[in-house]
Amino acid sequence: MRFCADNGITATPAHRRNDRMTAFPKADGPLPQLDDYDSKQVAIPVGWWLDEDDKRMIVHTIKKWDYKVRADGI
Repeated sequence: MRFCADNGITATPAHRRNDRMTAFPKADGPLPQLDDYDSKQVAIPVGWWLDEDDKRMIVHTIKKWDYKVRADGI
């Protein structure tokens, strides 16, 4: 999310896990894969208000982040 923000894209956590919301019961045990996914998933802008230049910039930025992650071995 910080990389997106540094490149002019608003990114936020997407949907939080149901077992962390008060309307749902807590999980009975550890859920390490879900914990891992939950710590990494991000919502990026999508919608009718994005023009083609916005879409290209978002895709380019995500590809740039992916390249950096792969190069750094993160």
